[in-house]
Amino acid sequence: MRQNLHKVPFRPEEALERFIIESNDDRFYNQIPIGGGKESIDIGIAESDSKFTFVELKPWKSTASPMYAVIESLKNLVEYRVIIKRRIKDIEKYNEINLTLLAPETYYNQYGLINHDGKMGKNKLFNVKRLLENLSEEFQISMSFVALRLSYDEFISNCRKT
Repeated sequence: MRQNLHKVPFRPEEALERFIIESNDDRFYNQIPIGGGKESIDIGIAESDSKFTFVELKPWKSTASPMYAVIESLKNLVEYRVIIKRRIKDIEKYNEINLTLLAPETYYNQYGLINHDGKMGKNKLFNVKRLLENLSEEFQISMSFVALRLSYDEFISNCRKT
């Protein structure tokens, strides 16, 4: 297979999103509109007929911190609940919604949540864990941070193969 050595995604987050969607089964969806305008859920995962996960995706480097991503996720959740409650749109209703922040390890490293060796940064992570537990309880959801073990170079190499 011939590789295009100059093929580099213009917007890494969008390319990563498409990469994830194409790498998974048909229960994964991208750019799910929520409330109109530019607001949308980056990735949605239909885990069952009654359970859905909203995934907030961040690329390798981002000026949007993990806490900003948590706020974005909660905003999408509240908007979804308002749409359902007020019957603003006819959209799928799920009994259980989970929120996940998905990002490469280097993103979490950038914000001190994991070290360069991939191990957790204890002090910051403890505070984040406590915050997620409190928010999970308050909003009656499950919230999690998930790290992709995919370097930017590996990603670009895969992009060049297509």
